[in-house]
Amino acid sequence: MKLRVLLGFLFCLLTGTLLAQRDCVLPLNYRGTFRELPFKVSKIVIPTTEYLQGYVAKGERLSTITRKVQGSSFSIRTITSMSSHFCGETQDVVENVFKKFKNPYFVRFLGTNKGDSIEIQIPVDKIIFLPTVIGKRKGLQLDFAAISN
Repeated sequence: MKLRVLLGFLFCLLTGTLLAQRDCVLPLNYRGTFRELPFKVSKIVIPTTEYLQGYVAKGERLSTITRKVQGSSFSIRTITSMSSHFCGETQDVVENVFKKFKNPYFVRFLGTNKGDSIEIQIPVDKIIFLPTVIGKRKGLQLDFAAISN
């Protein structure tokens, strides 16, 4: 009886391990500069991979990342959502995830005064996707170059 239970447990453990889908995360670095905005920028809002993959809609809690900025440039480090889509080679991830998103990416700038806000649409073909190393891991840099109003 104990042997049957043990064998059943091992069978379940092995099949669960063998049939499980692998999930990965990929470090990201969003970079860019901005100019000609009508107010002093204090924060920047960028889309998350959950939004880009269609898991959440624009405006939902997990659709954006907000970070403080100083000056007229930004470099925001984050990671992708955990998904098997991010397990492949970096160029495959770019083609199969980031470039499949047909809507323009958005970058929202928030000012120091309440109500100061502007959202700029950036077409996917204007973003430079660069494989890179972030920390000690293979990652991806999304370079928005110079953003202007």
